[in-house]
Amino acid sequence: MRSPLGPILVLLGLATTLVVVLLLVQVMGLRGDLVRAEERLVTLQAEVEAQDPGVTATELRRELDELRTWTRDWMIATQPGPGGGSVGTPAGSGGRGDDDEGNAVILRRIDQVLLRIDALDARIDEICEGVPVC
Repeated sequence: MRSPLGPILVLLGLATTLVVVLLLVQVMGLRGDLVRAEERLVTLQAEVEAQDPGVTATELRRELDELRTWTRDWMIATQPGPGGGSVGTPAGSGGRGDDDEGNAVILRRIDQVLLRIDALDARIDEICEGVPVC
């Protein structure tokens, strides 16, 4: 005697076998993706290690301290003196030539600071180019 559940059990067995085969194929595909991702990670790590370390926090602090010192010195040098002139202007001179020379020095220094800021900005852009969170 045959059981009426026989064909149903055979179909369930075939369906289970098909699902297991599909799972194995999927797992093998995911493994390949994982291997490719690991290779890409190794490549990216090598690129990051090969890059120039850039500006360190110590260098940034030093630049900021220099800028603060220069700004303080500039404020002292351009502070009005007792006679209405600047502290650095001799008492008897009209100081027009000295003011022009002093202004030229200040403008050159401001240009140097701006160039440094532009260089730091470019470096930050370069660093952030390879970092997705920047």
